[in-house]
Amino acid sequence: MKTIKYDVKLERSVKIILGVLAVGILFNAFSTSIAIELFGIKKEALSDFTKISGYLTVDCMGCN
Repeated sequence: MKTIKYDVKLERSVKIILGVLAVGILFNAFSTSIAIELFGIKKEALSDFTKISGYLTVDCMGCN
């Protein structure tokens, strides 16, 4: 009985893209501790974004 073996080879660019995506997902999962320390993000700088407020108005033309 013969066995059939398939080899799937990815190009280097595909491996790099998949690796970057995997690292990004890991950083997103641990963004509160690891990414803040690695990139030197200060929590005070992030708190400015939470103070943004305003109004959003949506006008629908032709709606009944």
